[in-house]
Amino acid sequence: MMKIKRKSLFTVFLLSMFILSIVPMSAENVEIYSMEKLLDMYIENSHDIEIMELEYELTELKYQIESDDLDNKERQMTRDKDDFYDTKDNSSSQKNIDEKRDEYYASAKAYAASTKDLMIQEFEIKNQDKYVANDTAKKKNSFKNDLWQLYELDKQLEVLNATSDLYKSKYEVAQLSYSLENMTESDLNQALIDYEQMVLNSDTLINNLDMLKGNVYINLGIEPEGEPQFDIVPPQSISPVNITYNDLLSSHKSNSLDYEKQSYSLEAEKVYFDILAGVFLENSDDYQENLNNYKKVQLDFYNYEKELDQMVLDVYYNYQKTIDDYNYAKDTVELAQRQYNEAETAFEVGQISALDMDGAKLQLLNAELTYDQSLISCAKATDEIALLMDGISIK
Repeated sequence: MMKIKRKSLFTVFLLSMFILSIVPMSAENVEIYSMEKLLDMYIENSHDIEIMELEYELTELKYQIESDDLDNKERQMTRDKDDFYDTKDNSSSQKNIDEKRDEYYASAKAYAASTKDLMIQEFEIKNQDKYVANDTAKKKNSFKNDLWQLYELDKQLEVLNATSDLYKSKYEVAQLSYSLENMTESDLNQALIDYEQMVLNSDTLINNLDMLKGNVYINLGIEPEGEPQFDIVPPQSISPVNITYNDLLSSHKSNSLDYEKQSYSLEAEKVYFDILAGVFLENSDDYQENLNNYKKVQLDFYNYEKELDQMVLDVYYNYQKTIDDYNYAKDTVELAQRQYNEAETAFEVGQISALDMDGAKLQLLNAELTYDQSLISCAKATDEIALLMDGISIK
């Protein structure tokens, strides 16, 4: 069996509140892997980062080729410009003038496009390490959420199995009642249907759990033997993050590589517009088209900023909601524990039946599941806050 435990974690994400460990059942000397080790195993076994690094190598190669060719495009544009104005001044053929104009405009657009593309490529190359680091952090966060989902499914299965046991007991009681002619056959059949539905739900959940376990093992590069299992322990408490929405938004924008690239791309589009604005005749269709395209880019950036503001706001309020849900779940589980203790006392003195006792236990299990899920939701929301503060977009 492989076991995952929690311990203090501050090196993976700034505000993380938990850690996991994984223990091979067959090993005599049990080796415990921290969350940081697990995430490193995932990244080491992932080929996505390698692919990304290769893509940046191609970007560098493309940049070098286009950079070397930029001077040629500028010279071609200058030649075409001279040819156009020479033809315009000395030719009486409007067809020839139009042809030379089209050649000039085409070479000017090619030069402007290459200039813009090179600016963006240069930005990407300059920030390559940060791109890789940001993507690594996002992938680690995604894989961590997979591990938490394992825990939640496992706890859901525990509750579902307890529910199945309760419905089985109810069906057995129904059989006895039916034999004593205290229940109709229709009610007996309904009790059986309810029990069989719980069993079916359990089987479905087991299949989902097994598939997720298999994916986790593949992502870790582990060859499972037998029936691998995970025992994941949720965080035991939460550490509220004291930050306002405006501070979160400001921190994200100041650290966001995506936001910086969008701003830089807008500058590159302005360079593209300025080059062609000096080529096209003012108030011509080509000039107006160039102006409209630039206005559209400005509008796209405005909409991007609005979407970014909304994304940060959603994360911020989701975090606040998880705190409220946690406080409610904490009160609920404490109440369920008291009710269970009271039921246990009542059962010992014969005041309630074993079926009632099973019901109280199931109520406590459901409350505990909701409480653990609220802790995990807080942990996830805290990680999202930390990522945003580091300038990493989660969507």
